[in-house]
Amino acid sequence: MTVLAVDLGATWLRVSPFSGAPLGKSVYRLSEIGLESVPEIIASAGKELKAEAIGIATAGPLSLKDGWIRPPNLGNVKLYLRNEVEALSGIRVYMQNDCVAGLLATILKGDAGSSKNVVYITFSTGIGAGVMVDGHVILGKDGNAHEVGHLVLSYSGDIRCGCGGLGHWEALCGGKNMVEHFRLKAGVNVHDARDIFELARLGDPRAIAFTEECMRINAAGIASVVNSYDPEVVVLSGSVFLGNREQFINGISKYIGDYLINRPPVIKPSSLGDDAPLIGAGLLAELKGVLP
Repeated sequence: MTVLAVDLGATWLRVSPFSGAPLGKSVYRLSEIGLESVPEIIASAGKELKAEAIGIATAGPLSLKDGWIRPPNLGNVKLYLRNEVEALSGIRVYMQNDCVAGLLATILKGDAGSSKNVVYITFSTGIGAGVMVDGHVILGKDGNAHEVGHLVLSYSGDIRCGCGGLGHWEALCGGKNMVEHFRLKAGVNVHDARDIFELARLGDPRAIAFTEECMRINAAGIASVVNSYDPEVVVLSGSVFLGNREQFINGISKYIGDYLINRPPVIKPSSLGDDAPLIGAGLLAELKGVLP
């Protein structure tokens, strides 16, 4: 079965033929192509491939029933993505939150082992999760039961999330918002989250203190997820995490015990790296949308 796998994140659109694994991919920067062009790019790729189905892993929130997405990191614009791609291509589209797709890849490609209680968390432009409890993927009424990046971790802060809320985990430690958070805390302007971690590695005391605070916040966020879902395994991924694995693992291990009530799970990096959502999208299409 030949399908098209699509990963629509906050920064990149990745499109790939898929048959058990990605078979090469085309990558587009969203700031250059514009969100409005995404349905046509996906539909054209699907038609060219003569795909039997299209799987889309997308940043949320979304409506699985009505087929739209409205990601705060893409301007809070409502786009009827599934409907438009199906209308343009004539191909059946299966859509899920990108972290649910990442979770699906985690479950089916080995990182979860035999565990039936698994959480996949991504630290990239934003923060998100996919959750499986007792062998069932959790979705919720619209498909947004896993928007953990919008857990409120600071009710007294003045840092506004891309969604408009205050004190959200993503506002404090999402890759996009870390830049503003660092400017407010340290008075230093940087281009992106990579600059902050690089400054810390070079010994800048402001960056060291800031990244240490972020690791405590991340530990509190992960603990909140563990306390809510009681997973056996937590798999971490996303570009911000993958570029700073040691600092994340060490920092989370150092602080998470201060916040846990449930027995600690195994916490480990994704072996699939940044491709987990893309792989999950392909698997979603191959399974015709049927989740565990």
